[in-house]
Amino acid sequence: YVESFLKVRFPLLTNKVNYRNHRKVVVIDGKVGFVGGCNIADRYLKGVSWGAWRDTMLLLRGAAVHGLQSSFLVDWCFASGSLVCGKRYFPHVPVVGDGGTAVQVVQSNPVGDVRTIMTGFVKVLSSARNYVYLQTPYFMPNEAFLLALKSAAMSGVDVRLMIPERSDNRVTDYASRSYLCDIMEAGVKVYLYTGGFMHCKTLVCDDTLASVGSANLDFRSFYYNFEVSAFLYGREAAMLLKDSFLEDTAHCRQLALASFRERPLMERCKESVSRLFSPLL
Repeated sequence: YVESFLKVRFPLLTNKVNYRNHRKVVVIDGKVGFVGGCNIADRYLKGVSWGAWRDTMLLLRGAAVHGLQSSFLVDWCFASGSLVCGKRYFPHVPVVGDGGTAVQVVQSNPVGDVRTIMTGFVKVLSSARNYVYLQTPYFMPNEAFLLALKSAAMSGVDVRLMIPERSDNRVTDYASRSYLCDIMEAGVKVYLYTGGFMHCKTLVCDDTLASVGSANLDFRSFYYNFEVSAFLYGREAAMLLKDSFLEDTAHCRQLALASFRERPLMERCKESVSRLFSPLL
């Protein structure tokens, strides 16, 4: 069965409209689930003309899968008008012992006043003590997130942000770079991924907490899209995401604030103009 979620009447505008279901969820028998940044398209396998497609998906087992199942079934009910329920969709799974990871599946949507995923990210930045590493393909944050990011860096936390040197949209690239001087002046370290298109949406903090999901660090994901992220509590998961981030830095170049300030005037003009459209990108 296939259903359209808020069907777009004008296909050429698919990537421009708001209120998209941007979630990437796979659930198998209510026991195995996947969540992360991967859509279903050839370019996710074949890559792009300037390199490989770099993405991150998280495999979940156990009761945490029921959070993903609930997310999917609510969306399915909205799109199809069909309520799917029953024990077969939420089978009993044994409780994992001390070796397991606590998982919180968090959904975000444009309905209401609370932006749960964004609020979770701000909370992580505000409570970090040692480091926060973030990956996102698009960086166009709102003021609350930007303030939390800079505050963490200025308080001595090792804050690192990884974005692609080139994404699939030049306008968003310019808009993303318009924020970089400001955050680097606060002490944030910025890495540009040069191995292709880095599409990961990950966060890891203090070897104890991590997040993998569909939400970018931009207005559209924070306010206008339906998103889902898994927050992972425990050292094992956090270290896996930390190691993955550090491995990706081998394919990055770190921006130097002094040289970035000297970029051509035309580049800065393009960035400033593109930033005006950040809430729409």
